[in-house]
Parts: sequence; C-alpha cells; structure tokens
Amino acid sequence: MDENTLTQLLELETKFAEAQSMLGDGGVQTQLLMAHLEILSANSTGTSGSELTLEQVADLITESGSFNLALTCSTCHQSLFEDDECAALGKLKDNLEPCCGKMLSTYKDCSELEIAFWWFCLSSPSNCILTMPNYTRFMLTNGVPPALRDRLWGVLTQSANANGEVDEYMQTLYGSLNKDLCPDIGIIFKDVSRTFPELSMFNEYDMKVKFERILNAYSIFDSDMGYCQGLQFIVAPMLFHFKHELKTFNALVRLFEMNRLRTIYDNEMSGLNLWFYQFSHILESELPELGQHFKKLDIDMNIFLSQWFLSFYSITIPFNFLVRMFDVALFEGVKETLLRVGIVILSQNAKLLCTIDEPELIYQHLLSENCWGVFQNDVDCFINSVTQLNVSNFTSEHLSSLEQQHKNTEKTHTSNKSVFNKFIATFKSTAESVLSAPTSTSSAASSEVHRESLFSNANSSTFSFNEDYELVENLYKLCLEKGINDPLLEKVKDRLYPLTQGITPASSA
Repeated sequence: MDENTLTQLLELETKFAEAQSMLGDGGVQTQLLMAHLEILSANSTGTSGSELTLEQVADLITESGSFNLALTCSTCHQSLFEDDECAALGKLKDNLEPCCGKMLSTYKDCSELEIAFWWFCLSSPSNCILTMPNYTRFMLTNGVPPALRDRLWGVLTQSANANGEVDEYMQTLYGSLNKDLCPDIGIIFKDVSRTFPELSMFNEYDMKVKFERILNAYSIFDSDMGYCQGLQFIVAPMLFHFKHELKTFNALVRLFEMNRLRTIYDNEMSGLNLWFYQFSHILESELPELGQHFKKLDIDMNIFLSQWFLSFYSITIPFNFLVRMFDVALFEGVKETLLRVGIVILSQNAKLLCTIDEPELIYQHLLSENCWGVFQNDVDCFINSVTQLNVSNFTSEHLSSLEQQHKNTEKTHTSNKSVFNKFIATFKSTAESVLSAPTSTSSAASSEVHRESLFSNANSSTFSFNEDYELVENLYKLCLEKGINDPLLEKVKDRLYPLTQGITPASSA
C-alpha cells in the first residue's frame, strides 16, 4: 500500500472519528472493538506466512462460490440464491426484483480504498484496528466481502495466516487426536446429520466425515469437557467457509481459548449461569418494561437463553444473519456479541411479548424462527441494531462488575445451602437411630420415649411435643420445597404420624 492510499485511509478515519464526536459518542462505540484487540494481541500465535498483495485481495473479492449464499438484496432484502449449491454455480433465484440485479452488478465493485483497507486488515488486523477503529467498525457493519470471509476469519481466530496456511504443529496434533474415537461419537454422528440439513454441502459424504472428525478431535482434545451438543452449530458456519477441517478445528480451539467459552459448556456450566445473571441485569437496564412483564409471568429466561447462547442462536437464526453475526463476534468478542443479539431480539419483539400472558407462548415464540420475522430478512437492519446498542452495558468493566455481584450472591447462597445441609445431615443421622428402634404406638408412654430419642441430643434439653412435632413437619415440607427426595424422609414421615396417634397437642401439654 503506497503512502498516498494510507493517507487517504487515515483521512477517512479522522472524518469518522469527528462524526462520532458530533454525535456525542466520544469513542465509546469502539470500546468493544478496542477491548477485543487487546485479547487478540495477548493471544497472538505469531502465525507467519507470505503476505497477500493488493492485487490478490482485489482478485479474491471478485470470486464467486457457495459463500455467496448469505447475500441478500440491500433494497428488497430478498435472498439471491435458493441454496448453497445454486450460490456455488451462480444460479440466481427466479423472479428476482430489478434492484437485485443492480445490487449483484455492484457488490463486487470495491473502490481502491476499500481494497486497500481489507488488504491492511488481512495483513495486520491489530494495526488496522488500532490505527482506524472507527473506519474498521464502519466497514464491519456494512459487511465483509463474502470471498474474503474465510481468510479474515482465519486471521481473526489466529487459526491460519492471510494465505490460509495452518501451523504444522496443529496438523500433527489433529492427526494424532483422530486416531481414537471419543465416547460420544454416536451422538456426534446424529448431530451432524441434522445440522443445517438445508445446506447441500453438509449432505455430502466427504463434508459429513470432515464435520464428524472435527467434533471428535475436539472432544478428545478437551476430554474433561468432552462433546457438548451445541458445538456443531459453532463449527458449521466456519467449516462452511473454510471447507478445510484442520483450519476449522484450529479456529474452534482458538475461539474457545480467546473468548473463554469453555465454562459455558463444561459439566458445571458455571460460566453459563454467570451469563444468565449478567443478561438479566442488562435486560432490566435496557428493557425495564419487558423485564417487569417477565417477572409478572414468572418467566424463566434460562429456558430460551441456554439454547440461544449454547448454539450461537443457530437453532433458529437465518443463515445470512448467522454469518454476519460471526463477523461482529470475531471483531468485538463472542460473549459481548451474543448478549447484544439477545437484547436486540427481545427489544424488537418487546411490543408483541408484552401482549402475551401465557408463559408457554412466550417460550414458543422465542425458540422459533418467528422471533426473527420482525427483521423481514433485512440483515443490515439486524446488524445495525446490534452494533448501535449503547455499549456501556457490555464493556468488560461493566460485565466484571456484574460478575463480582454474582460471586457475592453465590457466596451467600452457598453459605445458606451449607447451613441447610448441616441441618439435614444432623436430622437424618438422628432419624436413622430412631428408625432402627422397635416401633410401638400402643401407649402415650412409648410414644414419649420415641419422641425423646428423635428430638433430643446430648447438648440440648428435650423439646415439648408441640415444638418437636411442628419442627419435623416444617422440616419435611422444607425438604419437599427444596426438591430433596430421600427414602429416609418418607420413613420419618411414616414414623412421625403414628407417634401422634392418641395424642393431641393439648393433652401433651
């Protein structure tokens, strides 16, 4: 890139920065981009390789292929291709509007400055973002050229260099991992066969095998976590663009490392619970009226949030929306993007949701394709809604503050749970000894003996019958409320009621 082109790009950055300043932004909207830049820099693998030339970038932009499936007309928002096979062949849908043809004739016509920008971004994404954060964000919002997406995703996940070359060590590791089969290989086979079945690519035998090998290798690579349903939806869009299993596997590994995603998929899912907590607090700030409506109906947001987050919304999101969402996530962070997408979905559907008084209908709507209908297939509207949200609720500082609150809440909950568990343990220990004694309800005297052994210990005096009976009855109810299901509790209950036969609180007093 010559000095004159660089000067023009820097002038564009200055103009965008001035425009943001006039809008009162003051650089706030680039905070997520700059924060993720620090993560990219901190996790840099130093993957080397010969740089692309401006001419090569220009040639790449004009290429066609199945990756064009995500293209929609910017005017009428109609999808241009029926499926990925048609996109690969360049076979357009029938009866397209005139605006679609105009869009097709111009979308590959990048200016010299745009080509120079994408060359800069591919050659050194960190320097590009650091030098031109406002212009980078503008170009990202307007969409990555489809034919550059596999190169750019490889660079941003640091799974490959700008030429698509992968580190030799990963090739050796990947081959070694696939010498074995993970315990969940049967589930993987089933999940792969039902992941984006509408894409012809994933119906091809060779691609299915690649898909299965990637998931198998990752399950062995992180054997503590193993295979988690939802991973296939993260792999699918990357494999769709990379077409290369090793590069896709490497991207998955790097994506998890850089974005600390493991905790939302591990057995304890502690990270997922934190995401739930942070999202609920952000919802109260962004959409207080909807939040109150959910509370009124006792809506458990975890029901739909878990499926949204673990699948990256892939269970319902239109494919062209998913691809553009990945662009944003790789530039501005996965967690920050998924949280914003959730807020945008609820925001756009808020008017409808506030009219629904049946919780089941709310769950059905938010877990179906219907929740995306408000965008009318306008992917630019969707992306603009995500990127134009006030980022103050999604910065690392704010999320860290909510994380600390969550930890404090968990400590209190754990403390209360510990006290309760000790109480239960003592109760059960005493109850075991009582239940081992012979049962006799023939007289009030024998009942009194059992009550004394059940409700007293060496460190305390015997309670009155009224207090003893009420204590155990309340404890039994509490156990039911807490979901503690133990045969011993049933035995205690059965033993408790015979003890009361022939005795009333009045007579025992």
